[in-house]
Amino acid sequence: GALGLEAASRGARRVVMVERDRTAVAAIRAAIERLHADVVELVAGDAFETLRRLGRAGERFDLVFLDPPFGQGLLEQALPLVGPLLAPGARVYVEAGAPFAPPPGWRLERRDRAGNVHYHLIVRDDGRPDVTTGETQP
Repeated sequence: GALGLEAASRGARRVVMVERDRTAVAAIRAAIERLHADVVELVAGDAFETLRRLGRAGERFDLVFLDPPFGQGLLEQALPLVGPLLAPGARVYVEAGAPFAPPPGWRLERRDRAGNVHYHLIVRDDGRPDVTTGETQP
């Protein structure tokens, strides 16, 4: 929830946060109220179903944060659902437990590490070189 709350504090017009864990939902809800973060919509439930629902509703986002539990293949499952939600020029911030190689159709703009967390900024592939390989996606 920290990334979404930070985005709200920095002027995001709208923040949609999705969390399944009840304890985390309660903590995030309390933080939203304490910070008067009125632009934050907290969805308590399944992230994949929420992504599908947002897609069906025609929602578009300039920035998407993906921070799923590490090592479960959830990033690879989420990206096909995130792609249709992106506005032109949008970026996706990904946190992972290890370096993440974007699948075909995506390009890595930046990556770094903070402690045990590897973070990546990816975009839909536009033919420019990937920062890790210097090559374009096929």
